Amino acid sequence: MRLNRIIVLGSGVVLSVVLPLAAYAAADVATTTDYVPGEVLVEWNTSVQSNTSLADRVSIIPVSDVEQAVAVLQLDSHIKQVEPNYKRYLFVTPDDTYFSSQLHLEQSTDADIDIATAWDTTTGDRSIVVAVIDSGIDLDHPDLVDNIWINSDEIADNGIDDDENGYIDDVNGWDFIDNDNDPNSTPDSVSPNDTYVLHGTHVSGIIGATGNNGQGVAGINWEVSLMPLRIFGDDGASDIGAILDAIAYAEANGATILNMSYGSPYASSLEEDAMAEAYTAGLLSVAAAGNNSENLNTTPYYPVCYDDVIGVAAVDSTDAAASFTNYGADCVDLAAPGDNILSTFYYDSTSDYTEPYGYFSGTSMATPVIVGVAALLKAVEPTLDSATLTDLLVNSTDVLADTTLGSGRVNAATALDLLSSAGPGAVAISAYHSDKRHTKISAQIRTRDSTPYFYWPKPTSVEDIAGYYLYFGRDRVDPTTDGNLQTSRIFEPSVHGNETNYRLRICTLDATGVTSPITQFEYLVDTKIKRPTWQSVQPTDQGVYLRWYKPKHEHTLGYYVYRSTKKNGSFTKISSSLLGSKKYTDSSVQAGRNYYYKVRAVDDLGNESQLSEAKRIKL
Repeated sequence: MRLNRIIVLGSGVVLSVVLPLAAYAAADVATTTDYVPGEVLVEWNTSVQSNTSLADRVSIIPVSDVEQAVAVLQLDSHIKQVEPNYKRYLFVTPDDTYFSSQLHLEQSTDADIDIATAWDTTTGDRSIVVAVIDSGIDLDHPDLVDNIWINSDEIADNGIDDDENGYIDDVNGWDFIDNDNDPNSTPDSVSPNDTYVLHGTHVSGIIGATGNNGQGVAGINWEVSLMPLRIFGDDGASDIGAILDAIAYAEANGATILNMSYGSPYASSLEEDAMAEAYTAGLLSVAAAGNNSENLNTTPYYPVCYDDVIGVAAVDSTDAAASFTNYGADCVDLAAPGDNILSTFYYDSTSDYTEPYGYFSGTSMATPVIVGVAALLKAVEPTLDSATLTDLLVNSTDVLADTTLGSGRVNAATALDLLSSAGPGAVAISAYHSDKRHTKISAQIRTRDSTPYFYWPKPTSVEDIAGYYLYFGRDRVDPTTDGNLQTSRIFEPSVHGNETNYRLRICTLDATGVTSPITQFEYLVDTKIKRPTWQSVQPTDQGVYLRWYKPKHEHTLGYYVYRSTKKNGSFTKISSSLLGSKKYTDSSVQAGRNYYYKVRAVDDLGNESQLSEAKRIKL
């Protein structure tokens, strides 16, 4: 039976709730905050409620301070017992066939990433997009198909760049080798190198093979969106140009983490700049240290040795440096299991690739372990930026004897614990059409409301909030340095633009000077539409035939046509309804007269353009 939830505390049996809390000693509440904030469970004495069912005798009561409320209510003679509403979790161990063989996740020696404990907190979220910049992904692999990224703004196979991002029919990513919309890892030569064909699919399975689905393996994330960006063919070679395109695509299309299991000893200023720009934009870039047993302090590899990249070395099943791994604390930030890792393989029962799972070793396998843990952190706190993610990953490792492998070996459970204790909570921003807060405005959805009302509730993770650093503008900047501090939880800007994206970025400041991760709300205001331009105005047997061009990059719904007999005269609308096409025949004309025409565009939000230039014709 559902517990009774007391919404309003009145007189009578619950009068003791309003007694002065300071008059009572602190309640004997376990030293944990892992309970539902703002409410307690109360079991009434049977003299108050005669039903014998425990559920009938228990109510949920809203309170402002859980521990103090317990101290007060336990003195009330009408109440048998009271306690916080403690949380409980399902115990999760996946039923995937080969999970027990995935020793990098869990093993008896504890030289693993403690993933089972981490899964008690989160198993991932498909809203987190990870770009796998590699040799492609087996898009229909049974353990990956549900976690392949889908570009919801693109219509499949219609030959049109629906989202106008420069890539036609890019529903699942892009192949930058063949320059097409099929980022599958299908071999494309007569004698392919199997390692390179399988590489991207193996990496992807480590990050996000579907978990608890009764088959195959479990990814670190049971749910995630894997964006396949193919920059390597089956010969294992690529170039900086393809890499730059892939990084730009990832950033423009919503990825927040980049997996880069590749490299060489040759530095590229362009690649380094791309890494810096990605970092500034909030993307976490994670790169493999390489498999040459070399000291990167003296023989650097790239991109792992760029400043804005997390460098990953590999350890074996005993937490020792893998025999092949590059090392060197100048470039390596931390390590992850990378020796004999079981994951997904490219699979096609009609070809030579008939094994859907297999083992690989390399820092290429260690890198997606770090990426997978980063995605788990983002699943819990989507607002985490690249700097905060880096700190959480590097500062939560299990210490290794070998200091050339960075701060230690990644530990997913410890990283999530560190996140949960990392200062004040981030705010949850909502946008409304007015201060009545009746109708919400969705983030990243076009709206013509130029005076939005932003509101956020007080975070529950700490009690003493000093204020909120707030930035509102078009850049991705740190509100603590580029914004203003305010104590109000309301923000009411006035904005205009032609599909202009404004960012409201907020972080909480507590009384000790600690700030929360940044929360961002992207407000896409569209109050304008460009006016059409003329193509032609011609006389016909039926009248005057008008044609014009659609305004570029606009969500045009239709057009109105206007006419005057004088260039500077009054123009009257002659199209009785909104025209869906870019043409119109004016049949109500007379020979020997001058006519001037203008046209106006209307978009799907109801915005109307200015009238076009006047076009003259004499009949």
